[in-house]
Amino acid sequence: MTSRHSTSSMGATPSLDESPVARKSLGILCDFREENWPSMDLAAEMLHQEIGKRNDRSWAGELILPNYRRRFTWTKRLIGEKHAGNLDRLYNRMRAYPQHLASLRPHSFYHLCDHSYAHLLHRLPAGKVGAFCHDLDTFRCLLEPERDPRPRWYRHMTRSILDGLRKAAIVFHPTVQTGREILQYGLVSPEKLVLAPNGVASEFTSVDRLDDSELLQGESPFLLNVGTSIPRKRIDVLLRVFSQTRTFWPQLRLVQIGGQWTTTQQTLLDELEIRPHVTQLRGLSRNQLAAYYRDAAVVVQPTEAEGFGLPIVEALACGALVVASDIPVLREVGGEAVIFASVGNVNAWKHALVNVKSGRHPSSFARLSQAAKFAWRSQAETILAAYDRLAGV
Repeated sequence: MTSRHSTSSMGATPSLDESPVARKSLGILCDFREENWPSMDLAAEMLHQEIGKRNDRSWAGELILPNYRRRFTWTKRLIGEKHAGNLDRLYNRMRAYPQHLASLRPHSFYHLCDHSYAHLLHRLPAGKVGAFCHDLDTFRCLLEPERDPRPRWYRHMTRSILDGLRKAAIVFHPTVQTGREILQYGLVSPEKLVLAPNGVASEFTSVDRLDDSELLQGESPFLLNVGTSIPRKRIDVLLRVFSQTRTFWPQLRLVQIGGQWTTTQQTLLDELEIRPHVTQLRGLSRNQLAAYYRDAAVVVQPTEAEGFGLPIVEALACGALVVASDIPVLREVGGEAVIFASVGNVNAWKHALVNVKSGRHPSSFARLSQAAKFAWRSQAETILAAYDRLAGV
């Protein structure tokens, strides 16, 4: 099985008259693209890209990812497409990826981009691996089993993932709040933790592009929500808030990007009689997503739990108005540039949107200034500095 990787960060070969530089290599362990977690793919891509931009050539990066094998496609007629897809996902995560690690050339250090793949650390050299823990959602069935009841086999698998995370020499986290939660549950020791906030890709800017109007196809005015449709994203609140907002903003539409309606959400769309006014999109490029941020009347994030909240800083970087759930992580990331509403409180959200429509909202300067605090280059430097310390540099 071959690795899909890029060597663009390796740099040019030094000439004979250049001083030799001791280079350390970082193997960047990526998520399978087929799992469709754009934020995880972006984190890996940005780290690799920023390593390649460094002038001192002290580090080289390599993206590591085996080919995704669809071994259970033949079963979809028997058990359904969703279950067949889940079997493929389990096979590739738990069997194919760990086996692939044995074929890798050695690296100075390894960086796991997604904590939910931490079982891979059982196959990697001790003391040479760091893992990025974005949130605790993966471990909820162990930490709060009453909130996330799972079968025994699933808890056993999750335990293996958590045990792998505990083997990491460094555990990066994107917000102070996420670090507090890691310590609260005693997942890893404090000396392993390193704060490394996420950044904003260059496509997310407040400057309009010439092709923005072609991309948007007359969607304005619209509320915009970006993310998956998993329970903690509270799509139920999103749909109810949108329904209420149309009572005072009747021409408004809702655009949801990245999710896929569940059966329950489909039913709610019909119960609220809002389906004709709702558009759901997937598979957009970063340029296309940025265009939607720029043109949105308001970006709304009613999630009840996050590790960082990347769509918020991306939206702010595009100059968008943002209303988000009043939770510590989003307060930390959004600061004074975001309007907050109580989690799950439809009336509070309606009131916040009334204020936005009336012109009571943070200034454009405040929004852009807050977004400017987050940079992928800064995260990359923090990560590499941590591995330098591990190397004794």
